[in-house]
Amino acid sequence: MKEITVLLPAYNAEDYIKDCIDSVLSQTYHSFDFLIIDDGSSDKTVEIIEKYNDSRMKLIKNERNLGIVETLNKGLNLIKTPYIVRIDSDDIMSKNKLEKQINFIKRNNHIAVLGTQAIHFNNDSKFIGFSRMPLSTKKIRTYLLFANPIYHPSVLINNYIFKENNFKYNKLYQGSEDQDLWIRIIEKYDIVNIPNYLLKYRINMSGITQTLNKNRDIDKELSLLKSMYKKHNISILDSDISHIYKFVNQNVDVLDEISMEKVSSILLMVREQLDDEKFDLKYFDSLVSRYFKTLIIKQKVRYRKGKMIFNKYFQFDLKMTDKLIIFLRRVIND
Repeated sequence: MKEITVLLPAYNAEDYIKDCIDSVLSQTYHSFDFLIIDDGSSDKTVEIIEKYNDSRMKLIKNERNLGIVETLNKGLNLIKTPYIVRIDSDDIMSKNKLEKQINFIKRNNHIAVLGTQAIHFNNDSKFIGFSRMPLSTKKIRTYLLFANPIYHPSVLINNYIFKENNFKYNKLYQGSEDQDLWIRIIEKYDIVNIPNYLLKYRINMSGITQTLNKNRDIDKELSLLKSMYKKHNISILDSDISHIYKFVNQNVDVLDEISMEKVSSILLMVREQLDDEKFDLKYFDSLVSRYFKTLIIKQKVRYRKGKMIFNKYFQFDLKMTDKLIIFLRRVIND
């Protein structure tokens, strides 16, 4: 029996799915099954898939469009291999991705979900950046107090743990279904990112990635944050969670002095309730400072005034390079 099944949901993906499939089939680790579920595509997606002649591939066609959550759950129900590796139809695996992940998980089989770092690229396959996600379970749990620290199409899933706990995606959180899943899993199990950049993550105006980001449901995202705080016994008002959400997402409503004072005090209150056996307090501070620095660099908050408010609660300063960026932005804008 093979150890890995790669799970690829696809919907109207004719522009990029060939590159995605080619990246899977060219892996240095060869012994895997490859399950593609077409979710009722009306373009040439199925035609492109059916041109391949590889015994590892299996195509299932939904009779109608079920949506990403039901399609993923269908895949989870069908797959029997010990591990499941996710990929989206507009993303690309590096050639050694499966090899790196399977070698790591075999040495650390207590891990439920294993993610990687990702390089961002656009519709024209041009590099546009990357994000460095936290590695350890404690840091990932800490990051979940603010946002999603896992690239969904990068993950390897421990199928034994999933089936034992009946972990599934929740349709109520479609668009943020992965973040909801991580919040539930990390209550009992480890979630880890490895430091290797093993995924090319497309920022694509027509693909799953950008479509879901464009249609972000703020109420759902706030509900997820509330769930995270509640599961870890953090006492906080719904209105205070809304302040944190606006701060993380650079919302203009938190940029006046009174609101900055309020956000800073809320964050300190949250920090004081964190269990240091489960959360990384230094990392919490660094995340808060990072979000605040972004506000400063984008000139949404004046540096001296903002620093004076913020430093009542957290230590914060900018590097000389950051101060230079602020100066240049102001010169350009003036």
